[in-house]
Amino acid sequence: MSKKVYVALIIMLAVTMSVIFSGCTTAQSRRQDRRIEELERRVSRIEFDNGDGPSPGDDLSRYRDMARSAR
Repeated sequence: MSKKVYVALIIMLAVTMSVIFSGCTTAQSRRQDRRIEELERRVSRIEFDNGDGPSPGDDLSRYRDMARSAR
C-alpha cells in the first residue's frame, strides 16, 4: 500500500480513538456527578431528620424549620 493510505488509516484511527475516549470521559463524569448528588441528598436527609445543620441564623436553617413544621 502507498504511504497516503497508511497516513489516512492512522488519522482515521486517531480520530476514532479520540471520539471513544471523549465519550468514556463524559460518561464517567456523569456517573461521578450522579454519585455526588446522591451523597448530597443523603447528607441533607440525615441532617434534616437529626436536626443537625448550619447555625440557626441563616436562611437555610429557617427554610428547614419551616419544612419540619409543615410535616
